[in-house]
This record gives sequence, C-alpha cells and structure tokens, in this order.
Amino acid sequence: MKRTLMTAMTLAATMFASSASAFDSRILELLENLSRTKIESMLWDGEGETLAERNERLEGPRLAQEDWENYPKDNIDLSSADLSEVYLEEINLLAADLSKSNLSYSVLAGANLRGANLTDANLSGVLMIGTDLSNSDLTGANLSGAVLREADLTQAMMNGAILCNTTMPDGSVIYSGC
Repeated sequence: MKRTLMTAMTLAATMFASSASAFDSRILELLENLSRTKIESMLWDGEGETLAERNERLEGPRLAQEDWENYPKDNIDLSSADLSEVYLEEINLLAADLSKSNLSYSVLAGANLRGANLTDANLSGVLMIGTDLSNSDLTGANLSGAVLREADLTQAMMNGAILCNTTMPDGSVIYSGC
C-alpha cells in the first residue's frame, strides 16, 4: 500500500511540475507541498519514533497548511491545471477558477469550493464528502464515479454535467450520461 501511495505521490508531483508554467508556480508549489506532506504523514507508522522525530514529522504538514493559509487567495486561476490524484482535504479554494482542470481521483473531502468555476473540469473518481460546492459552476463537468455524499450543491449549476455512477449528497447514485 505504501508503494502505491508513494507512486501516486510521485506522479502527482510530476504532474504539478509539468503544468507549472501555465500558472502562478507558487500556488502549484503550495498545493503540491500540502498534498505531499499530508500523504507522508498518513503513511508513517511511527514505529520506533522518538518524541523529537514525531514532532519534526508533524511540523511538515503544519507548516505546509500555514503557508497555504497565509497565501493570498484572490483570483486563484488553476484553469486547465493537472491536479489529478492530489490529497487536498479541507482545502479552501473559494471562488477559484478550476475550469477545464483535471482533478480526477483527488481527495477534496470537506473542501471549500463555494463559487468555484469547475466548468468542463474532470472530476471523475473525486472524493468530495462534505465539500461546499454551493454557487459553483459545474457545467459540463465529468463527475463519473465521484462521491458527493453530504456535499452542498445549493445553487450549483450542473447543466450538461456527466453523472455516471455518481454518489449524490443524499447517498443516491445517478447514472446520467453513462
């Protein structure tokens, strides 16, 4: 399992690097670091770890979260970015432009995507349990296999969205566009 997650982490880092030229490289760096440190923290079993080593291990995710929180988030443009397979639980991307982005198989549980532009985004297989998608634009988005359990879709625009095997906020599964 560790090998699979490490491979996914390496792949995600490569994808971030390959798309860095199209966007503010600092935003991509912050998101990649946040994703990587959260995954590393989950993988560590702590066996034989001293208190000093534990504190050092926990410092990485804390600093990555602090860096993200302190970064100005006005007009975040990640349109067409490849952010597949990232772990960004509880991330704040309020009103971000993620149009045409690839977020497939990412974890965005508890994330704030209120007012985000997700038109034509690839959200296949994404985990969005408890995610705030209110007032977001999901027009034409591919939500095949996505899990939206307990997500807030209040006033979200979903015209033309692909909902093939998509778990909706109430737990029902939709097969539209399969």
